[in-house]
Amino acid sequence: MGTTGYFFKKKRPTVREQVYGGWKLIGMKNYFADGKVLDTLTSPFQGIRIYTPEGLTAVLIEGTISNEILDMSPVTVPEEIRRRPFRAYWSRYEVDEAEKIVRHYFVGGSEQVSEPVEIRELRFDGERMILTKRNKDFLQIGCYVESVYERWSS
Repeated sequence: MGTTGYFFKKKRPTVREQVYGGWKLIGMKNYFADGKVLDTLTSPFQGIRIYTPEGLTAVLIEGTISNEILDMSPVTVPEEIRRRPFRAYWSRYEVDEAEKIVRHYFVGGSEQVSEPVEIRELRFDGERMILTKRNKDFLQIGCYVESVYERWSS
């Protein structure tokens, strides 16, 4: 048997296509300029993020933000809201393929969400999606937040 000389290449998915589906939160950390790394959420925690092809995303996170992170946070949200063990929101999203960022345009949900537009750097490591938030409030204290998700599989 010989070869026909035809090679079929599978089309590489766009960054936007790679985000489609369900993602399980497996970690969230705050990184500080002085080298300190802190877990954002105390254990146990769980979370899921879903991206649809139509440009919608939903997020559900159950877990308590660590006291150390809350004490250092520059975000001005009332104390009782900041300490709630549950947050959920939905938004529209856009992926900038060239910049490798995702913009979430907040539509509704928990009071903890303080920004109408959230920009996160986006990268993939195998079946993991890593979203990095570098907003101006956190950058003023030399901090960024990294959330790691694993593709949801049943």
